[in-house]
Amino acid sequence: MQLGNNIKKIRELHNLTQEYMAGRLGISQAAYSKIENNELKMNQEKLLKCWKQT
Repeated sequence: MQLGNNIKKIRELHNLTQEYMAGRLGISQAAYSKIENNELKMNQEKLLKCWKQT
């Protein structure tokens, strides 16, 4: 399982939308979707920020 899949599972466990997470991370929903689909890598800073949001 890749990182994007784990990020998606955690987001869904907390009943958060892609739009919400993208806004908290300061990126577009489209970019956030690409991260969850393993099409775009997330840098370490954004990854840590992502975990702190949940």
